[in-house]
Amino acid sequence: PTANISLQGLAYPPQGVYGVRVLLDGQSMLGAANIGLRPTVDQAREQPLLEVHVLEFSGDLYGRELEIEFLFRVRDERKFDSLQALKAQLALDVAEIRKRAAE
Repeated sequence: PTANISLQGLAYPPQGVYGVRVLLDGQSMLGAANIGLRPTVDQAREQPLLEVHVLEFSGDLYGRELEIEFLFRVRDERKFDSLQALKAQLALDVAEIRKRAAE
C-alpha cells in the first residue's frame, strides 16, 4: 500500500528516498518514502510528490490520515531505464531501510 501525498505549499526535505516511520490508527510502522518527480514513470510531472509505501501493511490507505516521520535518507531520486530496474532498486532500498531501522 502506497500513499501519494501532494507537497504543494509545504516545506519538505530534499528529493530522494527515505526510511520513514508511519503512524496510522495509533500504530507505528516502518515505511519507504520517495520525494520527487517520479522520472521513470511520470516524465511530465513538474511538482514533487511524496509517495509512502507502508511496509508490513495491507489494505487501503485512500482517505486515511497518516503521520510521517523521516528517519534517514537512503539515496537520491533517479531515472531508471525500465520499470523492472526501478522495482529491483526499490527492493534494495527496502532491505536497506529494514537493516538501518533495526540498528
